[in-house]
Amino acid sequence: MSSIFQLATLPQFRGVPLASVQDLARRAPVRSFEAGEVLFRQGEPADTAWLVVSGCFLARVEGEGGSREVGRCWPGEIVGEAALFLPAGRRSATLEAVEAASCLGLTPAVVDGDAEHPALIAIEAWLLRSMAHRLRSTSQAMQRGWSAAPESASRAPEPEDAGDEEERAALRRGPGSRRALLRELLGLGRP
Repeated sequence: MSSIFQLATLPQFRGVPLASVQDLARRAPVRSFEAGEVLFRQGEPADTAWLVVSGCFLARVEGEGGSREVGRCWPGEIVGEAALFLPAGRRSATLEAVEAASCLGLTPAVVDGDAEHPALIAIEAWLLRSMAHRLRSTSQAMQRGWSAAPESASRAPEPEDAGDEEERAALRRGPGSRRALLRELLGLGRP
């Protein structure tokens, strides 16, 4: 199966014209990885986000107790997305191909290159949904932790469940608003 076809069948690109996906692949070519090959290492400079097109990657972090697996990344997932918003950032984990895999490399220059490009708009919308979901999940996990703490411990305020409405509003306002909301979600404030 061609990498363009694999890319076009990812959920992010449902409803996106094939010509737009092909153009994106010209701007940011798909890169292949063999099993055992490292996509990036924890601590390395982060300058590219990666959209997994095929295969599987193992994510692990190094700590005082050694290396620990923290998850697996499958087709359709975008990894290292902070590289799009945090200049001079560092990788927080190591990603290694578990099997033959391929990824589309997304640099800030590619993503910021054309605010009206249908495939890029689809990626931005996917990032926004993914980040909102992660924030909500983290907030819920924190609440569970605080709920298990003794009564004398400080409690966090209830999270606002406005994520979905904020996301819909940002999508209605257009590409600049989506980028601003992504930056806000990452705690970057204004660009």
